[in-house]
Amino acid sequence: MMRMNRPKAPPAYLSENGARWTAEYVAHKRTVQGHKFRWPHAKGPSTQSAPLNRHLVKELLAVTLGHCAYCDGFPLGETSRETIDHFRPKGDERFLHLAFEWDNLFPACDVCQAEKQEAFSETLLKPDEQTYAFDAYFDFNVKTGSLEPNRRASEADQERARSTIETFGLNIEPRRASRLRFFERHYRNAAPQATDEVDVLPYRYLASGALGER
Repeated sequence: MMRMNRPKAPPAYLSENGARWTAEYVAHKRTVQGHKFRWPHAKGPSTQSAPLNRHLVKELLAVTLGHCAYCDGFPLGETSRETIDHFRPKGDERFLHLAFEWDNLFPACDVCQAEKQEAFSETLLKPDEQTYAFDAYFDFNVKTGSLEPNRRASEADQERARSTIETFGLNIEPRRASRLRFFERHYRNAAPQATDEVDVLPYRYLASGALGER
């Protein structure tokens, strides 16, 4: 998981219509049995009307440079569908009001979506937290390809790392094998790489110098 520097201001079409879309969704969710969430149509930057998620996913992927916000898989659209995850689940009664909240939306791959589903815990790490940094929470096991809680972190921060790993399935196969393969091929013996060279690879945190003992 890489730090996501999200623009503070949401896209205009979201800020202008989000309150109305939210009110409509909450009303239907609470009065219509079995109501399922649907993205409304909206006019995006191109002024063409399309389901809102088609506009939003482009905005979000521009922030992550085409990477999944959680596993850092790349490039979405080729290795996975381009999907949007509601960090606090849109179907959870506690979070219905966040269904169209800019800060609650993240670009995600199919695997992270399938693993997380409607799960949520306040211990989960959020990629756009101002204080988030990969090496503060995680270690990378260069023998197995696993992500592990940083042994030097506090117990609370280690628990946040464990919760995040489990919720998004970050250590399931073949994810560990894929990480290890890319580490051996691109990161283990690599000279310092320019940012633009790393940004076109998955698992960019492996080049961050936050690997602990090898």
